[in-house]
Amino acid sequence: MSTALAQTALKINGQTISAAEQKELMELLAKEKGIKGQEAQLTMARQILSEEKIIGQVAWRQKLERDPLVKRKIAESKNRIYREALVNSYLSKHPVTDQELSAAYEALKRQHNPNEVQIRYILVDSEKEAKDLLYLIEIGEKMDKLAKEKSLDKASAADGGLLPFTAVSKVNIPGFANAVKGLKKGQLYKQPMGIRFSAWRIAEWCRCRLLIR
Repeated sequence: MSTALAQTALKINGQTISAAEQKELMELLAKEKGIKGQEAQLTMARQILSEEKIIGQVAWRQKLERDPLVKRKIAESKNRIYREALVNSYLSKHPVTDQELSAAYEALKRQHNPNEVQIRYILVDSEKEAKDLLYLIEIGEKMDKLAKEKSLDKASAADGGLLPFTAVSKVNIPGFANAVKGLKKGQLYKQPMGIRFSAWRIAEWCRCRLLIR
């Protein structure tokens, strides 16, 4: 039935939104978002697809696809989406029991760290550069100065690599929760931490506070 309204292709700044694209998104909106009524589905589908085309055009004109940080974030987003899809597919075929959920919850509770931490970090694109920066810090260079000069994360670099207080479990660095257990205020974690897509992090433990819930 949704094909009845979505028979006309649209032109957005010279780009075509095909009837097939509209139909596919209408069906997805009905299934995943519970949007009822073909007119409402078509209106929302055209709005979403038009925005995608316009944003894509602007990004292409500004050559954002060449920006290393943008490419990394796109790759991370794709990986997250694929992972969620794989998990959902697995769970649909292997439902988790209430007993298994309860056991997993208790295990997570035992691992919970009730603290928030504030760290200073530098993001670079090679292990060698991370180790070189660690050496410079250990011989007296200021980490905040190096973060401003070298970090690929420009948002935190502007503040010397300093991040806001974050619950330990939510620090998005693989293995970080375990790594910081033995660190004290102002102590440098002396091993570069590899993350996806050839990026490397070095971190300094700045402050810790109890997370009150």
